[in-house]
Amino acid sequence: RPLPPNRRDIPLSGMEAAAPVGVPRMLHQVWPGKNRFWCGGRCLTGGTSTLPAPCIGGENICAWCFIILPCSLYFGVVAPSMHSEVANAFFWIVVFLFTTTVVSLFLTCCSDPGVLPRRSVILQTGTAEELSEALGYDVLGGGPDAPPGERVPAALAAVGYKWCDTCQIVRPKRASHCRDCDCCILRFDHHCPFVNNCVGQRNYRYFVMFTTSVCLLAMFVIPTLTAAAPPEPVPGGADAPEEVPQKGWSTVAIVGAVAAVAAMGVGLLCVYHVFLMVTGRTTKEHWSSVRHGRLRLPRVENADSEPSLFANPGPPLFDPRQVVFVDRDTNELLPTRGEGQV
Repeated sequence: RPLPPNRRDIPLSGMEAAAPVGVPRMLHQVWPGKNRFWCGGRCLTGGTSTLPAPCIGGENICAWCFIILPCSLYFGVVAPSMHSEVANAFFWIVVFLFTTTVVSLFLTCCSDPGVLPRRSVILQTGTAEELSEALGYDVLGGGPDAPPGERVPAALAAVGYKWCDTCQIVRPKRASHCRDCDCCILRFDHHCPFVNNCVGQRNYRYFVMFTTSVCLLAMFVIPTLTAAAPPEPVPGGADAPEEVPQKGWSTVAIVGAVAAVAAMGVGLLCVYHVFLMVTGRTTKEHWSSVRHGRLRLPRVENADSEPSLFANPGPPLFDPRQVVFVDRDTNELLPTRGEGQV
């Protein structure tokens, strides 16, 4: 079942009667972290956007350009000059890979990576019980007012659970707080500026699908661009229609060469994540072991009990379209649902 239950169907008058001082807002409008929401809260991106658009950063634009520009040249310039049954089959394979790449990149950019809501969000939405049931422990712990050693129950602290001072919650051992998004992410792998989002438990499969499909796409498209040449004369002495001048074909080849360099980097990234999946580690865990000089660190303890690439990513832990109440002066979430609402 979806988590938390959608409370948008509760009549506003009923919520107003519950408390007499604050202003109703949808959660995505007053989200306390740096994530950005669009499409009415249905899509979520990271907090590194450097442009006015809510879902785009400079590196993210580069990623889209390195996919769309070479493929546009292939579809618009190279493919029309290729006439054979093999070329026709080749064309439809490229169409399939291009579609898969674009869809998987969009899903990686715009889906929830496994955000753990902050304490203020949990209290205001009244979802502590549902979160505890889904995660298998009390995410609120002893609370920020408890002594530091008592905020995380001893049994959880012994197996690696930690207290997040920013989110004021107990997070699982493989979760981490992302500085770019300013929130905790389940099974945090890394924050990727090229997708302008974190890569974590709920969108890791999309990320791997993207890196794999873009490598395959490059293997089909780039060789045809770098070897691009004007159409050969047809039998009978007449030249085939030359839609693009020689200079244009040179440009196509140059774009293909530049894209090839980028594709090599993505290919290495794809191989690296295969290594991570085989060893049962995340990017963060691997580089933490490298920094501490443990290059041959064994598989993470109890890694098999944690969600992996092929495991169920689990339900979302918050509803961005849920109605919450904020202070009318500061526009911050009220401490608990029902406190000071009008």
